[in-house]
Amino acid sequence: MTPPVVDILLFVLSLAGVLMTLVGVGGQFVPALVALGYRYWAVDPRFPTWVPWTLLGLALLAEGVEAIAGLWGAKRYGAGREGMLGAAVGGLLGAALGGLLLPPVGAIFGVFAGSFVGTAFAEYALAGRGTDESVRAGIGAVLGKALAIAFKSGTGFALLLVLAWRFWFA
Repeated sequence: MTPPVVDILLFVLSLAGVLMTLVGVGGQFVPALVALGYRYWAVDPRFPTWVPWTLLGLALLAEGVEAIAGLWGAKRYGAGREGMLGAAVGGLLGAALGGLLLPPVGAIFGVFAGSFVGTAFAEYALAGRGTDESVRAGIGAVLGKALAIAFKSGTGFALLLVLAWRFWFA
């Protein structure tokens, strides 16, 4: 058993990681890694073998859903390869720029704005599509990104619940 202060610190670190999922960062892995550490490094009986591996599997699932949902949204609304690439690059640049200008809220807004602008620009300038088609693809990228982040964040908070349960109620 670890001291309660270590449990609290690692839970807060896990919470910070999960909050990073709001900008598309894979922070849902933090609770899974904490559980793995408790199981195999601290050999804590509160963490039987199934807990860390289940958390890791769910974190991987959330990452996969994010990748597919973002592409699906753009593709569903008419984006081609250029638009999907624009959504990915625009989302990263938007999160970075937004985070610099107005941390941390700017990063959340920036990931959506960047996905829209990246997709619309790539569809218009690189794929040669019209303005209406490009804007429609940009909207699809934003909807896909929103779905992806909602799933990823929801999964992250579920992992936090399992972690809290194992820390304080198991």
